Amino acid sequence: MTSFADTQRKRSKILRIGLQALFSIASMALLIWFLANDDFYEKVTKIHWSTIVGAFALTMFQAAATALRWDLILKNYSIHFPLVTVFRVQLASLFASLFLPSSVGTGVGKLILLVKAASPVKILESVILDKVFALLALALLCTISIGYIFITHPESTAIFYQQWIIAVILVGLVLGVILWRKGQRYLSGMARIFNVIPTLSLPALLHISLISLLAPLLTICVYILVASHLAPELQPWKFLLLLPTVMMVSALPISFNGWGVREAASVVVFGLIGMDEPQALAISVQVGVLSIIPSLVGAFCWYKLPARPDGSSGNPATD
Repeated sequence: MTSFADTQRKRSKILRIGLQALFSIASMALLIWFLANDDFYEKVTKIHWSTIVGAFALTMFQAAATALRWDLILKNYSIHFPLVTVFRVQLASLFASLFLPSSVGTGVGKLILLVKAASPVKILESVILDKVFALLALALLCTISIGYIFITHPESTAIFYQQWIIAVILVGLVLGVILWRKGQRYLSGMARIFNVIPTLSLPALLHISLISLLAPLLTICVYILVASHLAPELQPWKFLLLLPTVMMVSALPISFNGWGVREAASVVVFGLIGMDEPQALAISVQVGVLSIIPSLVGAFCWYKLPARPDGSSGNPATD
């Protein structure tokens, strides 16, 4: 019976990943088919070397910041790795996200690399809590972004209401399925994770919150860097106010590494500031391509990680 359940679970995961891959491929194909022109292909293939170097540096800085945030959370679980090790795991998890859905890629990478080094339950909880802080910070920026859009472009209010209604319905259906089958286990698990937040010291909580706000701002800087070469007439502060909405939509667990969703959202949101569709699509595709380069560095970080955290007993039951 257990074997049959495991088989069904694996098939369900494969089907879900297959549908997400199909969604990304289909949406990208449709966007390029309907929106791309000769100018689009020229802009996508013409990447200045300074853009590549700048985007690489910003993404590495973001990986270092998120590694520091996760390290602070790990310490609260009495799991002490060298910060360099945590940074290497963070880079390796970025590499994993190239082949897995964007919502789980980085978490799976962290679990694969550290699940034998400490208590699997604590590692899993630390990864989920890390994502919770990241999403809360992004949600705060997204709220400011949507408020700006509603004030400056009131004609777009109806469109956003429709999108939010659809998103709420989809999230509600997913949560309904989860809670119907395994509701008690999930609720007790999430309650245990959220109970960790009050145990964080005030300096740690402050540092984690600031880092969580810094990480999406660094992604916005990558967009600004790309746009400064493809659309130099645009004002950077508008990207600062508009991009959190794009990033929040891209974080939905329906695609691979945000491909397709990020581009569609960019076309809609950038259109509010007068950017033509091929140009918005080109900027988003360039950002996606440039994010691959630092992720490939993570492929070299999968080796020679410590067998157990420094200062721990190495026993998952006690660590």
